[in-house]
Amino acid sequence: MSYIMVRKWILRTLFSVVVTIVTVSSALSQYQSRGKEFNYTDAEYFFFNRNYFDALGLYTTLSKEYPKIKDYKFKKGICHLELNNAEQAILDILGSKKKNKTPENYSYYLARAYALNYQFDSAIIVFNEALEASNVEDKLKKDIPHLIQQCRNGKEIVKKRLNVTIENIGLPINSKNNEYSPVVNADETVMAFTYRGEQSTGGRQSMYVKPEGNGNYYEDVYVSYKKDGKWGAPKLIKGEINTNRHEAAVSISPDGQVLYIYRDTEFNLGDLFYVNKTKDGWGEMKELPINSPSWEGSIAVSPNGLTAIFSSDRPGGYGGRDLYITKKKSNGMWSAPKNLGHTINTSYDDDAPFIYADGITFTFSSKGHNSMGGFDIFESKMINDTAFLEPRNIGFPINTTANDQFFFVSGRGTAYYSSNQEGGKGLHDIYTIDVTDIMTNSPVLLLKGNIKPPNCKIIVKNMAGEDRGTYNSDAKNGDYQLYLNLGEEYEITFKVSEEKTKTIRINTKDLSSYTERIENIDFEEKDQVVETVSKPDFDLSNPNNFAKFIKKFGNKQIEGVVFKVQIGAYLAPENFNTRKWRNFGELSRSKGKDGITRFTIGDYETFNKADKVTKRARKIGDKDAFILVYYKGERTSLNKLIAQGVYVF
Repeated sequence: MSYIMVRKWILRTLFSVVVTIVTVSSALSQYQSRGKEFNYTDAEYFFFNRNYFDALGLYTTLSKEYPKIKDYKFKKGICHLELNNAEQAILDILGSKKKNKTPENYSYYLARAYALNYQFDSAIIVFNEALEASNVEDKLKKDIPHLIQQCRNGKEIVKKRLNVTIENIGLPINSKNNEYSPVVNADETVMAFTYRGEQSTGGRQSMYVKPEGNGNYYEDVYVSYKKDGKWGAPKLIKGEINTNRHEAAVSISPDGQVLYIYRDTEFNLGDLFYVNKTKDGWGEMKELPINSPSWEGSIAVSPNGLTAIFSSDRPGGYGGRDLYITKKKSNGMWSAPKNLGHTINTSYDDDAPFIYADGITFTFSSKGHNSMGGFDIFESKMINDTAFLEPRNIGFPINTTANDQFFFVSGRGTAYYSSNQEGGKGLHDIYTIDVTDIMTNSPVLLLKGNIKPPNCKIIVKNMAGEDRGTYNSDAKNGDYQLYLNLGEEYEITFKVSEEKTKTIRINTKDLSSYTERIENIDFEEKDQVVETVSKPDFDLSNPNNFAKFIKKFGNKQIEGVVFKVQIGAYLAPENFNTRKWRNFGELSRSKGKDGITRFTIGDYETFNKADKVTKRARKIGDKDAFILVYYKGERTSLNKLIAQGVYVF
């Protein structure tokens, strides 16, 4: 392998999927010093190879032992900058300045530190100084106009702060190590994510990269399952997925049956693979045919499995990493990838795509467009495979002055992403946000249920016979789930064999909001019916049905039925502020089996009374306030009470 190939391999290995952000204390713990005489040599080696994690600890030691050598403090500041420790970066870089002399590239790095700390005006002033400075390298000066524009973008974006709540997903998913790049199935019961820490299969990196035993950990793919509203202890995926190289979760099918993996490869620098779920776990890793001799690092596959968007730095792009689109043909093969073009791709890096449940809306991360620093998350829509809507920055504080990537959103509107923000469980944690009010994707119907026997193929077509995807039930338990776009009628065929098929019809034309529907299919029933057509229930997600309910029962008291208004749900109930709710009525709190404490108001005898309080609660700022329904002391839903005959139409 040539020196250039080794050098590229080193950088790709160090930064294969994400730049893991760590705190000062964690960086100090990454590297066990080999002795005072080696500190400088190792620090310079790590710094040269952009391994700021281990370099920081050594420069911290060196700057304490030799405070007069300002270069140590300067490089310590750069390490803090690259690890997103903005305030400390500013202090160290300013502290590295002598009376009338500054280190090489001083003003460039100081300006970047100001920008990272949202001090955009100061950053712009110092960036302009860097353009005129004789001790700033020309290759760095080339980036400065773009960095200044990012500061200007940031000033405008921060003014329009989004009203969102960011919640740590907590134990047992997050640990003292790194957890990031989460991907979740449709009903949010299966989560695969990337882990990097003490339990990594490959241990610490060493070959070509660092002294033995002192490298960063390799990445592995873990999976967790939710039961009774609570995530279970994550487990290393068994089989051939995890090796002594980097493996990272990058996408998952809505039914949780297909997992897409990034893996380091020795000569291609990084490729994309997929693996199918089997009765006994996960099957054989298979390489996607879209891979090239260049780097391919992330992929998003549409819910119906017919379209994929992926990132690559192959030749012929607009610059750096570009996004490409490919379509699955009727023979199961993927079409030749097409560059998404100048509307999406920029002369900077464009990466980390995600396709929403509607199969049309997608997000990606870019250093171009009107980003405010590093990668920002942008949203666009597919018009066709060559035309796309102009991307929009989804806003602050989801986007920050650091790198914001790997944004995954469920059909319900829950976003999963990773961050090293203050108050986390460890280095990099997984967080959730309700983004229902800020995204523009179209609502869908989540169809799910159970099939007996479990191994079943599910073929979805609209009434015109157009393909809307083929799915498989879980080979072990028979569960299935898939998304259907609203506004169409579908014919769905469940096929165990040529002799055993059932067909149902689902009409989504009357739906206008996200809806979940359960259809269980049992081929083991004695009276086998070859074809069945589902009859829609009196579903209150239908606006017309809901209007009928309000008219007949809105002000009517039904024996045994009580309504409450939920105004908060917290893993840490001490964070709930009770002051503004004192005038609403009696406040109650209860801790569920999922460990979440829920705060509710009142016991209302009619739906309309509860609805009035809910609207009032939303008006004063609790947009997530909603009505809970109880029947004879047990929590239920209006649809269930209708099915049980408590409400009769």
